[in-house]
Amino acid sequence: MRQRRMGGAWLAINCLLATACGSPSAPDATPQVPRRAHLEVELAPPIASRFVVHGNCFAGWYMVVDLVIHERRGVDVVLDSVSLRVDDDRTGDLLGERMAEATFLRQRFGELGAVVPGLGSLRIPMSVGALNGAVDAPAISGFIVVSGVAEGHDERGRVRTSYRLTAVVTVEDRPVPSSGACTPRS
Repeated sequence: MRQRRMGGAWLAINCLLATACGSPSAPDATPQVPRRAHLEVELAPPIASRFVVHGNCFAGWYMVVDLVIHERRGVDVVLDSVSLRVDDDRTGDLLGERMAEATFLRQRFGELGAVVPGLGSLRIPMSVGALNGAVDAPAISGFIVVSGVAEGHDERGRVRTSYRLTAVVTVEDRPVPSSGACTPRS
């Protein structure tokens, strides 16, 4: 009989522990703290192109330097600003700088601005110019360093990441059209 009482007591204790620890209605002893977002910046392949007006008037060179911003922890981020500085890696010359602030980002991406979804990415269109160079090619080495800061906010506050990336520039070498306002007169 004593064994029966002991077995019943253990059963009652185990049931109480299981109810207290495993019940979905029992409050969690450690509240869940929302995760902080983590941003990473990637550079889309940069392309230098001729800027042509009035059909065939060469006006200079510009470079598309789009950034792809990734969120790595599953938390949405609204970007407040993205800065960009492009230097020639071989000569150290500054090729251009840009800043995309909240107003620009809202105009470009809509009322909510530039939202990087949790575990997703967003491409931010950026460019620099006018680059020096003749109609044949821009005056760059073809190797660049792109640096800057991406800042935003998640549900817990400010999120910021700095970046410094290197890349090889593709020069778009389509010929200038033969007809237009700059056609040589005979």
